[in-house]
Amino acid sequence: MIVAVGSTNEAKVLAVKEILMDSPEFSNTKVMSIAAHSDVADQPLSLHETIQGAKNRARNAFHQCVSCKFSFGIESGLMEAPEVTTGFLHTSACSIYDGENSFIGLATCFELPPQILELILEKKLDLTQACLASGISHNAKIGSTEGLIGVLTRGKIDRKEYSKQCIRAALLQLENSKWYAQKQLHSFN
Repeated sequence: MIVAVGSTNEAKVLAVKEILMDSPEFSNTKVMSIAAHSDVADQPLSLHETIQGAKNRARNAFHQCVSCKFSFGIESGLMEAPEVTTGFLHTSACSIYDGENSFIGLATCFELPPQILELILEKKLDLTQACLASGISHNAKIGSTEGLIGVLTRGKIDRKEYSKQCIRAALLQLENSKWYAQKQLHSFN
């Protein structure tokens, strides 16, 4: 089976590969990394935009992949969250696309440090740029290595592990399709 990941971000691609190795339905799967556009802002500022970016990456990768059975799109972004100090939480969304259906999962949400959020909202920086400008990191590739989550958790969760959360949440719909299917889903075989 061929599966596409709509990203060249090493942390995202490795996360998909490692998750699929643990899924019997995806044994003998070849994972292809494909540069796929999210067709949303570089820094999504809503849950809707974050999920749409993941769906777009998955669809765009699917259509670029020959003989692709499934594709994965992963997008990180902000979402408004009442009752939290800054009013926003950060999350990652995964969309798995089978050519017809999208299966969505989210990672754990966390609040950004206020000075980083301010750089994103007021200076219109993306998260990597805001991390560099704030001085929380000097790694220009933070988004494909430890991620801000890695810095804030002091290495307990890195970007790859964070991405795995949303992938697992989306994949459970395929692994348990009899509980989720309102119409015939694409089979694994």
